[in-house]
Amino acid sequence: MKLELEIDNIDYDTLIERYLPILEEGLKKSGHPAARLLGGGMSGSMAKMFLRSLSKEKKDKLLADLFNSNKAAVIRYVQETLEKQGIQAEIVRALASE
Repeated sequence: MKLELEIDNIDYDTLIERYLPILEEGLKKSGHPAARLLGGGMSGSMAKMFLRSLSKEKKDKLLADLFNSNKAAVIRYVQETLEKQGIQAEIVRALASE
């Protein structure tokens, strides 16, 4: 079975506020060009301003890259949630795209 979700109207400001440290680490793992800016000693407030200034398309790509670089953790979380609900299933693949 293949399940596809499409997400829109993402509150990027809240994501940036809440997950900036995770975002920075995820960007480093993914090799995203923004990682050099954020990892180069840019202050938290400057990083937030930079991220907020990106177009929706670039934010979508950034979020997809972040998801894909952390998909093992996402799969583990979904798998655990299914098990807690008593649903026997195995997640075999997860992929985000913008």
